[in-house]
Amino acid sequence: MLNSGQTETVSVSLFDGTEPARGTVRLTLAEPSDGSILAEATGDVAGSKSIHIAIPPLDGGACVLRLAGKGNGGPGFESVTEVQVRAAMPVLFLETDKPIYKPGQPVHFRVLRLDHDLRPLPGPVTVEIQDAKGLKVYRRTVDMDRFGMANNSLPLSSEPNLGVWTIKAESGQQTAQVDIRVEEYVLPVYEVKVELPEDWVLASEAVVGTISAEYRFGKPVRGEVEVVASRYVGVWEEYARFEAPIDGEVGLELPSAGYVVGTPAAGGEGNLRLDVIVRERSTGYVEQTSRLLTVASSPVSLRMIPDSSNFKPGLPFSVLLVAATPDNRQVQSDAFVSVTYYGDELEVLKEEQRNLEEIAGGALLELQPTDEAVAVELYASAAGTETFLALNAGYSPTGNFIHVEQTNETSLEVGERARFRIHSTEEARTSYYEVAARGRVVFSGMALTPEIAFDLTSEMAPSARLLVYQVLPNNEVAADYIPFEVAPNYPMQLEVEFGVEQSAPGEKLDISVKTDGPARVGIAAVDRSVFILAENRLNLRQVFDELERLYAEPRAEVHLERLPWTVDSPGAAGTFRAAGLTVMSDKVVPEGETFSRPVPQPSLMDRILPVLLTGGGITVLLVFVGSIVGIIAGTLYGLYRLAKLLAGSLCLMVIALGVAAGCASSEDWGEEKSLIAAQPTAAVVAMAAAPVAEQERQLAEVQRVRQYFPDEFFRLRAAHGNGRC
Repeated sequence: MLNSGQTETVSVSLFDGTEPARGTVRLTLAEPSDGSILAEATGDVAGSKSIHIAIPPLDGGACVLRLAGKGNGGPGFESVTEVQVRAAMPVLFLETDKPIYKPGQPVHFRVLRLDHDLRPLPGPVTVEIQDAKGLKVYRRTVDMDRFGMANNSLPLSSEPNLGVWTIKAESGQQTAQVDIRVEEYVLPVYEVKVELPEDWVLASEAVVGTISAEYRFGKPVRGEVEVVASRYVGVWEEYARFEAPIDGEVGLELPSAGYVVGTPAAGGEGNLRLDVIVRERSTGYVEQTSRLLTVASSPVSLRMIPDSSNFKPGLPFSVLLVAATPDNRQVQSDAFVSVTYYGDELEVLKEEQRNLEEIAGGALLELQPTDEAVAVELYASAAGTETFLALNAGYSPTGNFIHVEQTNETSLEVGERARFRIHSTEEARTSYYEVAARGRVVFSGMALTPEIAFDLTSEMAPSARLLVYQVLPNNEVAADYIPFEVAPNYPMQLEVEFGVEQSAPGEKLDISVKTDGPARVGIAAVDRSVFILAENRLNLRQVFDELERLYAEPRAEVHLERLPWTVDSPGAAGTFRAAGLTVMSDKVVPEGETFSRPVPQPSLMDRILPVLLTGGGITVLLVFVGSIVGIIAGTLYGLYRLAKLLAGSLCLMVIALGVAAGCASSEDWGEEKSLIAAQPTAAVVAMAAAPVAEQERQLAEVQRVRQYFPDEFFRLRAAHGNGRC
């Protein structure tokens, strides 16, 4: 992916065999239709170098990237690939001074426009405002100043359409949107709070906490409190109520939720909602708020975090086992871990178990896969809970791999030095690496030792990926990548202080603002009660937004088997793609390989049984039994018996032909296996036992196999199917 209007970086490495070489390269970006050149760059490369190419302003779409060059005294080379050019998309921020407005009040809004590197970007931005009925009431193009900022406002009429209004800012294909409420409101006289020991609760434990109500000037509220507790079971279901008098504060105790609907992606956790209403005793004035809780089945949740998305056979890799509460506070606990390695037919190669004592929030598991492993499955249990992790191996046609691990013991920050170590199965003199962040290559280098170290820059924050590759003596490329987090170090520090801690209405209030240099600072002063009102009104919306995120979007499916019937092992080409990079090379960059469990071959009885389970099969079976009786009778009753013997032999031929035809129609049991148990064998018997006009009726009646023999039908599918019932 290249960005329109930006200067992009292409990292080029030249080789003479496996050794670095010198040469001149030319990089061109062209239209795919007519080959017209849109951008080009050239450079002299000594081993490895970053070539910068300026992409002109384009509308976006597919283009052709061509890399050509010639080494000193060596043959030329050329590589072509298709890349996507993304239209320029600045970063937009849109904010308002308040979340809720009365009729007649002005709506103040501010727009901030930044470039790809989060630097101020002057230029036009179109702002559009729609009222609660979707009517466009405002549209204007505002120019950002040299700080990338613009302020504007819209005065509301005395009788606007009440409800949710939408403010949208557009710049090119990038948009930012903010919703506000316009309504006749009264600022809350007091604030209602729900204090709980934790933001989560066990499904089997009571909900205990405190409810407080306090006037804006600090005095306690006297009145009545009502709490409605609802659990999410596909819909909100009320399961308990709490009512009590309140004098500023009251204790809360509700019965346990018992059960909720959870999701695999959330570790089985669900949600509980508390709707709190406080009614002032003297005036009847009502304030309310809501609180959303996480419901967990266990006080400890386990996670296994591998240091890479794939392990490399024969090379060490590590998995971090983390034990934490549902709100991510680390806990101490003993743990049990089981590791199983699988071969290319997904057979068990090796099993090992480990007992970990008193893991303080997390423990690092150092694992050594076998050379033949294509998948690994880990199981961990601690404090009454468990978790699973399945990983696929990387693929190399020659069995050569590299693996990268981070060696810094602390978190990384801008300005510090990041350190990594390379493990490899084949000794290579030189390792090449690329650091990619924000959709581009921000740093390149090469290492002659297994150690890699480089300084972290602001371009690598907040997250980046390190890709390392080697060129082996057989011209194969081995690669691995690792993501890492970088805490930003903002170049502009901002400090804001009030002149006094408390001020009376009508008094002057001084605000001190300090920056490290010239800057434009946006300030908004709003009554705290406005935000109290907005929190109370909008909290339910936040609840439904959270539920939509958890339940409405597609999530991970639950499978009985943790390892599927097939395992896809990515090669070096897949590693480049996973790191967000495109590779162009005349070396061997292997794709992945798929490994699967062997399909079990059906036995003779399994082939005959579907025939016997159909109507025609039962008829032939009765004839066969009759033939046996005829044979016995023929032995006892002379010539008459001999005639019965011949008739019995004819019936034996009929059943033999039926079974043979059924087996012939089942020659490809690796394809459509679930149908073979029903349709083809029934058709064979129908053709052998019924006229052509009756064949369709016989085929339609195959559905009775599901109706009358469900256990046997599914047993056959499990035995000969593709493993998915």
